[in-house]
Amino acid sequence: IVGIDMASYLVYGKSMGSLFSEWKRYETARSKDWQMKGEQLTSRGWFCSHLVSDNKKVYYVRDYPKKTDALSMFYFTKIIEFDLTSGKEKTIVDLTSSVSAPLKIRDSKLYYTTLEFKQGYDNLTQFGYGIRSNLYQQDLQSDKKKMLFSDALRAFAPLNNNEILYSKDRAHQFGSEIWRYRNGRKEKLWE
Repeated sequence: IVGIDMASYLVYGKSMGSLFSEWKRYETARSKDWQMKGEQLTSRGWFCSHLVSDNKKVYYVRDYPKKTDALSMFYFTKIIEFDLTSGKEKTIVDLTSSVSAPLKIRDSKLYYTTLEFKQGYDNLTQFGYGIRSNLYQQDLQSDKKKMLFSDALRAFAPLNNNEILYSKDRAHQFGSEIWRYRNGRKEKLWE
């Protein structure tokens, strides 16, 4: 830090600590009247993520811990539906695993992924296990849910014609692959 302070004195005539204090006072004064626009939807705490909306409803993932004894806890994951008109929430999916990609909605269907450990990977550090994602589709009108497929997917996009476009890492190489899922089959499109 001595070198940084010397350079700061040479360039600005002040120490880094003095410059930081000046900047902090400037930013505090500049933003004293700032207000956040919008309305807070939930105040439960812990982790809310992957917000997506469909008409008058908002969907998000809620992760939270429950203490089980003095030194341990379990984490729970839920997908919540928030009705903007009534202000009511309901859990539409209780999960036993983390959601691994942002939620997507297409044609009144909610798409989400969960992580799963599977055997058959070439590693010693995880005893031959690797991480895969399961992609699910839930009809928001009938509440029917089904798993579409499992793969090492990183990101996905539901398309208009009941196809899923998704990416995954190349095995044993740098880069990505683009795949299409259609009618129960996976097809590699690009590398």
